[in-house]
Amino acid sequence: MGMKSMLGFGALALLSGAFLRLGEEYGVPALRMLGFWSLAGAGLFAAREIGQRQVAEGRSRFQGVIAGLGAGQKVEWVEPGRVALLHSPERVLVLVADGMAAYGNSLLSRMRFRNAIEKARAIA
Repeated sequence: MGMKSMLGFGALALLSGAFLRLGEEYGVPALRMLGFWSLAGAGLFAAREIGQRQVAEGRSRFQGVIAGLGAGQKVEWVEPGRVALLHSPERVLVLVADGMAAYGNSLLSRMRFRNAIEKARAIA
């Protein structure tokens, strides 16, 4: 995580700790509730940050692999780091990278995969 992310995460952690402590000190359930929700918010914030870092790393690797292809290949980026046209002497390949999680077979995953296929067909 970057410095801004760490500062935001640290502020949320301190805030949640303060709410929990005040809730215990004064016996006010609403403060304990705010402390709990602050912890939940910190967890969501951290999960989002980690997910964004993973997507950025994946796109960076994708660009590295494409850049390392042989001399007979011509690469045209439609969307840098996301969609590339790979021109070889015999064919043109459309490569679409999507930042979806690889661990689920959920409806959302299938819809995003279908959308990536439709995007590739529209470009080709």
